Amino acid sequence: MLLFSIVLVLSSLLFVACGKLDYSQSYLSASPEYVELFVGEEKNLTITIENPVAGMSKLLNVSKSSDKCDVVETTHNDYATTYTITGKEGGKTTIDFVAVDGGAKISVDVVVRQYSNDFNATSQSMFITKNSALVPTKTDFVFDNNVSERELEFYFYGTYQEGQNLSLEDVKDSEGKYVNGFVSATLIEKNWQTFIIFADQEGKTYTLSKTKEGNRYKFIEAPLNADGKTYDFEEKDASAVKAGERYVFISKYLSHTITGEVNELYATKPFAVFDSIALKTEATEFTYKDSQISEPTFANGRPQAHLPWKVLKKTKLHSFLIISQV
Repeated sequence: MLLFSIVLVLSSLLFVACGKLDYSQSYLSASPEYVELFVGEEKNLTITIENPVAGMSKLLNVSKSSDKCDVVETTHNDYATTYTITGKEGGKTTIDFVAVDGGAKISVDVVVRQYSNDFNATSQSMFITKNSALVPTKTDFVFDNNVSERELEFYFYGTYQEGQNLSLEDVKDSEGKYVNGFVSATLIEKNWQTFIIFADQEGKTYTLSKTKEGNRYKFIEAPLNADGKTYDFEEKDASAVKAGERYVFISKYLSHTITGEVNELYATKPFAVFDSIALKTEATEFTYKDSQISEPTFANGRPQAHLPWKVLKKTKLHSFLIISQV
C-alpha cells in the first residue's frame, strides 16, 4: 500500500491539473558552453535535454542572431543533439536553442575570428600639436573586409623621409626585441623648447634621445613628476622638435591562421609636428608646401575636413581648421 502511494505521488508530479505533462524540471545544457573558431573552421556543439519527461519530444528549434556562422544538425543520441558550427565571417553571433516541448531555452555565444591577410596605412595624414595628442588606432589602417581581429602595436622609428623602405627590423634592438613601443604621444614645453612625450601601454613615459643612428631615434625615460604636469629628464640628453618636422612610426599586426601560424604584418605611418590647430568659421590662406602636408586635422591627429590644400581663399565653410606654424 505504501509503495502504491509513492508511485501515485510521483506520477502526479508529471501532470498539471489539466492533465498535461509538467516540463518544469527539464532544462537544456550545452557542450561546450562557448564556441570560438576561425572563418572556414568547423566545430561540434551538443545540446542535451536534461531531466526529460517520458514521451517528451527530442526536437529543438534553432535560431541565430547573425549569419556569421552556419549551424547544421548532424547527429542524435537520445535527448542529445549535435550540431556542426562553421565560421563564415568574422564577428560574434548568438545561437538560441528552444525545446519544442516545454520551451526550455539555452543560448550559446559563437565568436568567429577573422584575421586580415593584407594590412596597410590609410592615406589620411596624422599630426601632433600642443593641443591635440597623437593617438593611433585601427581606424588609421586598412584591413580586409569583415575582419574581426584588429589589435595593433605601435613602434616609433624616427625622422620621416619620402621613399623610406622601413621594416619591423628597424624597430628592434641588437637582441631582436621591439623598442620604442607607444600608445600615445603629446607635445610639452620645457624651457622654451618643445619635446614629444610618448606613453606606453603600462603608462611609462619617454622622450626622444639626442643621440640617434641616422634617422632612427632611441627613447629615454621621462617619468611624470609628482605635480602631474611636468616630466623629469635632462634637456641636454633629449631631442627637441620643431613645427613642420615629420616623423614616422611602424604599426605591427599579427595575422593568425587556422593551422596555428602567426604572420607579422606591418605598415608605416608618418606624422607631422605643428604648433596649434584652431577652429574658424571661414577658410583662410594656407602657406604650407604640398610636400609638407596633404590635409588639415583636428582630433587625435586625424583629418576632420577633407578639403584641398594649396591656397584657399575666403570662402564660407563650416568649422574649417586653421593650422599655424611656430
